[in-house]
Amino acid sequence: MRTKFHQKILAMVLLGAAGLLLVGCGSDSTPTVFEEPAELSLDEPFGGYKAADQPPGFGESEILSTMTADEAAPEFAGDSVDVDTLYGNPRFTLYTITVRWGQLEGDSTVTAETDWSGMASLVRGHLKLTRIILFERGQDSIIRPRPSPLEIGWVSKTIGHFDGLSFLIADPLFPDDVLPVESSFTFSTGPFTATFDLDDLADLDTVITVDNQGNQVAITAHRLAPDPCGKGFMEGVWRANNHLNKMGKFLGKWVADDGSLTGHFRGHWGKRGNGEQVFFGQWIDLSGVFKGLLRGTWEPDPDRPGHGYLHGGIFIDGQTEIGRFRGEYILPHINESGGYFQGGWQLHCPDEGSEP
Repeated sequence: MRTKFHQKILAMVLLGAAGLLLVGCGSDSTPTVFEEPAELSLDEPFGGYKAADQPPGFGESEILSTMTADEAAPEFAGDSVDVDTLYGNPRFTLYTITVRWGQLEGDSTVTAETDWSGMASLVRGHLKLTRIILFERGQDSIIRPRPSPLEIGWVSKTIGHFDGLSFLIADPLFPDDVLPVESSFTFSTGPFTATFDLDDLADLDTVITVDNQGNQVAITAHRLAPDPCGKGFMEGVWRANNHLNKMGKFLGKWVADDGSLTGHFRGHWGKRGNGEQVFFGQWIDLSGVFKGLLRGTWEPDPDRPGHGYLHGGIFIDGQTEIGRFRGEYILPHINESGGYFQGGWQLHCPDEGSEP
């Protein structure tokens, strides 16, 4: 399930990452880990989860306190165009991309600070900042005014956690003759820089290790188009509850393709006696109303210890699949309070069954 860009970006990182300092950001507090109900198992068809409503955020303190909506980015004075008005315009192709950087799995033992200040830029078209992820007031900021209509700059420093930004890109289908036929998006910081052709952003989901001290960059992106069925992203944590990394839990945010928080999910994963590696869970909206049951399989990445992939289906009952999702996880390397997970989901239209 590794994207075609993983090797390309890894090569860039190996060339430019030597000598970097360990980084991190955010709170050093240890989150409360939710307790699984006793009836959950690895052998039930849906792991013991039921098609039933729950308290908002499952009543889980970590979800309610840390897995909240990302900050909506303020408008820039003098922006050349309102990118939102281009949604559905046949003369433009729209993409959304989210980049997170730092200690993705969380590490409260990190004390060194690393500067991730940088810039995102396009060759042509329109670039809009849509979401600001975990920036700390007084330390992290967006540079104003914009360096140019095709650039957005920021100041970001991390200790023990991560920061991030989401962007919306509008690419004209019929560019002026003086502009290149193909456009590209560049994400540039001291620890990590990469350039993507816009076609690469049509379906991108990857985590890149920047150095040997725990710095990583997570990138999710897809092409935006009117979708009557629904699609978006998932982001949260994936943890083991024993040193063998054979079973554990996951929980996080359910996000629409425009970056808005629409619900939460949680579940458990493990290895059955027959060797099958399975997971189960439940998805609810922000009010706790049941939206779907989650079921699928996971597998470690043989080339990256502690990393792995999962894919599965979304069901409204024991028979009816209403969508698919997939993701990439990182197990915590310090203690059970860390871990990271990101992925994408897509609901089916009637009589359709494509994977996100």
